[in-house]
Amino acid sequence: MPEQERKALGVARLFTPRQRAAITLIGLGKTQAESARLLALKPTTMASSLLGLAGELECQRRVSAVVHAAYKHPDFPLPQRVGPVPGIEELDEYASMMLDAHAEGVTVKRLGETKGIGVAQLSIFNRQLYDLLGARTPSHAVRLAWRAGWFTRACDGAVADGAGARR
Repeated sequence: MPEQERKALGVARLFTPRQRAAITLIGLGKTQAESARLLALKPTTMASSLLGLAGELECQRRVSAVVHAAYKHPDFPLPQRVGPVPGIEELDEYASMMLDAHAEGVTVKRLGETKGIGVAQLSIFNRQLYDLLGARTPSHAVRLAWRAGWFTRACDGAVADGAGARR
């Protein structure tokens, strides 16, 4: 993690230091179990903490939605922006759809029901998104999108257009 981001997390006012660390570890692609171990927590404590954060952030209970909602909050430090992913001007329709679903906490099954696309096909789109970004998990994909500038805070003046910056 870049030093500037680590320092910002250390002095942020939103949530406890442990909660900020949990969100960050999850965003870095660690699983809940890995994050719990690194923070010396029981996995059930980690899960409960993330559910509590979802409630405080008024977002879906899916972990990727918690990460996205934390980054949207003006008092939570953003990951250091690195600009666009090399070789990717913008995401295609399917990668964009998958990334937005992760950010909103929509499951692949639910996305398939609303879009009329089979779960197997969506799983392929999801794997392509992960490969494109170098992501391990939905939360990691969300963090990488923030770093690339594909998600921005509403106060940044960005508009959601489905291909470029999103809120």
